[in-house]
Amino acid sequence: MVPEKMRVLGLGAHPDDMEWMCGGTLAKFARLGHSVSICHISNGNKGSFRYSSEELAKVRRQEAIAAAKVIGATSLTCDIPDGEVVLNVENERRVTEIIRQAAPDVVITMDPNDYHGDHRATGEMAIHCTFMASCPLYKTAAGALKKVPLLYFCDTLTGVNFTPTDYVDVTEDYPTRLKMMLAHTSQLEWTAQRGEDEIMEDFKVVCRLRGMQCGVKYAEAFRVCPTAARAVTYRVLP
Repeated sequence: MVPEKMRVLGLGAHPDDMEWMCGGTLAKFARLGHSVSICHISNGNKGSFRYSSEELAKVRRQEAIAAAKVIGATSLTCDIPDGEVVLNVENERRVTEIIRQAAPDVVITMDPNDYHGDHRATGEMAIHCTFMASCPLYKTAAGALKKVPLLYFCDTLTGVNFTPTDYVDVTEDYPTRLKMMLAHTSQLEWTAQRGEDEIMEDFKVVCRLRGMQCGVKYAEAFRVCPTAARAVTYRVLP
């Protein structure tokens, strides 16, 4: 049976990943009364022609907080430098601690087949760390979870090489998703300066495509992590 109120964690690589990839679903969870946290493993301190790395990390932290505030979510970070989200013991311990702090029933994360190395490592770490978060002898500041959270991978950047197992109708929540995305001003500027000034339209196209696939106007697509200790007999996505 689906819990009436769940704790949901969006676990992205960079500030903006969760908002841009599955912001409509996180917004829908929040609108339905579930508790939502959004964590960005990296501080995103490399994507700018304007700021220094130190300045950019501060700017992007504030943007992440502002985006989370749109839906009343808690914003968290592991503060790992951009481009250094790799599989190692230190990073995995940081991610496990964040998962334990959020104590989620459901985790939504990056697909391990996405285009960016930080994205791929985030997906792999999510598989490992959601399990380790339930192991009491694996020590972090926060205590162990009682069970392994359910885990879903969100769509890749343009839907490439992604075969969904689940869809979420985000038609009603698309305007909220847009507000979350627009909070990341520095990255809209960064993409425009690289000649990607149609980025907002690109994301709309992907949502429309996924909507066409499942018979609604706008949708977001997900792939369930099928490993042991995670399967349930009911749907938890909204």
